[in-house]
Amino acid sequence: MGHNKSQGGGCEMCVVRPTLNITQRASKYHYTPPHKLGLFESLQINSKKSCACSGRCLKSAITARVPILSWLPSYDFRSSLLGDVLSGITVAIMHIPQGMAFALLGGLPPITGIYMAFFPLLIYALLGSSRHCSMGSFAVVCLMTGKVVGELATSPDTDGASILSGNDTESLLMDTRQTYTAVQVAAIVALMNGIVEIILGMLSVGSLCVFLSDMLVSGFTTGAAFHVLTSQIKYLLGIQVPTYNGPLKIIHTYGGIFSQIMSSNPAEVVISAITISVMAINSEVLKPWFRKKTKIPIPIELIVVSIGTTVSYLANLYDVYHIRIVGEIPTGLPEPTLPPFELMPTVLVDSIVISVVAYVVSFSMARIFAKR
Repeated sequence: MGHNKSQGGGCEMCVVRPTLNITQRASKYHYTPPHKLGLFESLQINSKKSCACSGRCLKSAITARVPILSWLPSYDFRSSLLGDVLSGITVAIMHIPQGMAFALLGGLPPITGIYMAFFPLLIYALLGSSRHCSMGSFAVVCLMTGKVVGELATSPDTDGASILSGNDTESLLMDTRQTYTAVQVAAIVALMNGIVEIILGMLSVGSLCVFLSDMLVSGFTTGAAFHVLTSQIKYLLGIQVPTYNGPLKIIHTYGGIFSQIMSSNPAEVVISAITISVMAINSEVLKPWFRKKTKIPIPIELIVVSIGTTVSYLANLYDVYHIRIVGEIPTGLPEPTLPPFELMPTVLVDSIVISVVAYVVSFSMARIFAKR
């Protein structure tokens, strides 16, 4: 190695080193190549790295699965508690009539809707990651569940023993056939939905939602609202519309509505018109005005339901105008029972579809609220 000065005043350096192959380099510089791991050793080392867990890693994994442990310790009770309590009361009041109505859509007793509005919220408060979504029943999901309930729910024979005439074997088979109530079918569908959602969560399928564009989410939300409106029209008019399935379901449903519109119950039409008008006036006029005066929201849903129930009872609308009523509501909580597990293979496909729709609905609402 040497150097000399160039004419410009700089230095030129020449580096000379011998050309060595891998064997000569290892011998001259005492280089030992690393051990080449086999397949079994590679799997063993990677498994140890994956299973190794520090205190911080364990804490992060737990708080990721139970988000309440991350935000509750830093919750500002002084500035947020009052508003959250008022919001919770408002949502709870709204869930009472909404839950009963959606239970009827699913072919279930109205009291089931109140249970659906109570138990999921307690679990979501512990495991939910969105602070703006209120978990509960949704019309499209209830309609899809009602389809399964209508296909599988049966009622036991209440007319006494069957008369064994003609084909006695067929009559005996009919008597011993397993029957399922609507609540049992809905319970096994809900259980399967939970299992499917857990599997999808373990597979991190929710990350695919990043491919859902804003236009797709907005379109899905609008379409869901259209389905909700369509499902409620027959109750607003007091008419009987057959259930349609398959393609062009909405078009056939409106065809049935228009064919039965002349047989609408005038009393139900008037009650529906008054209720919708009161709700619209409150949303567009009263609520903005009261928002400037006080932070306490008006429980318009509770007021409307209370006044409607009182008027229906005092005027005997059920007997006089044939207004459909909910009837007796049992008190207390139901006794826990196991669902019919033998129906799990039967409802598997429908449960997968319902789970995907329910997740997309929740994701759409969370995304809308996140923007606001």
